Amino acid sequence: MTAAFLLLTIGGIMVVSSLRGISIVDTLRGEFGNTLDPSGGKAEVSSSATASPGSSGGRVEASAVGGAPSGSPKAIIDSRVIPVAARILGTNITPETVAAANARHSVSTTSGNRSDHKGPPDVSWAADVSNGTKPTPEMDLLAKTLASNFGIPWSGSGLVSKTIGSYRYQLIYRTMAGGNHFNHVHFGIKKVK
Repeated sequence: MTAAFLLLTIGGIMVVSSLRGISIVDTLRGEFGNTLDPSGGKAEVSSSATASPGSSGGRVEASAVGGAPSGSPKAIIDSRVIPVAARILGTNITPETVAAANARHSVSTTSGNRSDHKGPPDVSWAADVSNGTKPTPEMDLLAKTLASNFGIPWSGSGLVSKTIGSYRYQLIYRTMAGGNHFNHVHFGIKKVK
């Protein structure tokens, strides 16, 4: 194991621990308590990604989201995604910069569906976040952290969705599915019920 990899791994554990509000020792032991997803939701994994072995499946970590998140898709992005992205990436991402980027985004996805970026914010909302023009260790950590925080199975790349309560959460990174997602992490939320 190289010193740089070891430092990055330790740094990632420290960031994840601090985001969850638990000690590093408890993170390493896995003693941070899970609760069942109140909706009993099952993970929906697209054909372009596979769930990693031992992923949380239909479970949501209580310390991460406190059960099914409430509020509009925009409110969840603003309060639970943007602060994590800003800390991990060290960028100046704000609700205002996400709203401005969403206003510039195309209405349709590459598959012809309506983009989560186009809202309206009480129905769907998305954030594309980056700190480089290709994958970076920080974007890798962000994708992994968001997946963990929202109980989304994550193998390190792909397009993965999971429904929790009345929302579908979507994580896209390190894939060409839906366009070039090697240069940013996409996190979208859409009301489905």
